[in-house]
Amino acid sequence: MQSAIVRSREFLLSEQHPMGIGVGNWKPIRCSRPTTSICIRNWKAAIQAGSSGALTEMMRYQNEDGSWSIYPGGPGNISLSVKCYSSAKLMGVEAGDPRLAKCRAWVLAHGGVVACNTFTKMYLCGLGEYDYDAVPAIPPEIVLFPRWFYFNIYEISSWSRSISCSAGHHVR
Repeated sequence: MQSAIVRSREFLLSEQHPMGIGVGNWKPIRCSRPTTSICIRNWKAAIQAGSSGALTEMMRYQNEDGSWSIYPGGPGNISLSVKCYSSAKLMGVEAGDPRLAKCRAWVLAHGGVVACNTFTKMYLCGLGEYDYDAVPAIPPEIVLFPRWFYFNIYEISSWSRSISCSAGHHVR
């Protein structure tokens, strides 16, 4: 076990940029950055004047049907649409605004918040808009199961492991 930790640490350090940051081939979704920016600023109760620019940029990419897509010309994405809707409301856009009404209708027609991915549900939990108990969670003890066991943590994607395990340890 210790050698795996050492090898992992050495690999990660070898991939690190000389400035000390992690570098990868990750291209954020167009609206993901503005919605995260808006929510973080609200969570800190420090909305700055610059947030209106993020809202304007996000709203610029709303599809005709009221949804948001994760790539140009793509179909609406339920999780991103819910994040955009929530972010717009946090920025003071009224629920009755035609743009949000159109988004709400699209989201409801596509399964509502329950159809969102776990990350979006956790995002909403942090805002007090979704119940933590409704978020799928993996018991953290699963990391103790051996690799040969029928179900083991290594058969789950790393991103899913971090989200699902954190859902099981929320603070109320």
